[in-house]
Amino acid sequence: MSRVPDLKPVVVTRAETSDGPLTRELKSLGLPTLLWPAVSVTPADPGPLTAALAALRSFGWIVFASRNAVAAVLERLPAAPPACGSRRSARRARKCCISGAGPWTSCPTRRMRPR
Repeated sequence: MSRVPDLKPVVVTRAETSDGPLTRELKSLGLPTLLWPAVSVTPADPGPLTAALAALRSFGWIVFASRNAVAAVLERLPAAPPACGSRRSARRARKCCISGAGPWTSCPTRRMRPR
């Protein structure tokens, strides 16, 4: 599809390069794009997250608001979280409910749930 000259650009507010997936898709539709990242994700001090994950049994719920938060936790989460170990330990441990705000955030949290 050829670009229509009088179209206003679509502003892409996610942090991605000019050949990122959303920008690429918009360009393939013949739409002009303007990259204007509104949010920048940078690494934070992992200390507080590591401490919270060490105390996972004390939590009733963990609710994620972004895929970046899910990725940060998955990087540091033990292979078998304390409350999600064997049946015997799971009965004794307080189970932690895990959820995400929205479908794109909820989907990766399924990897953390006990089977």
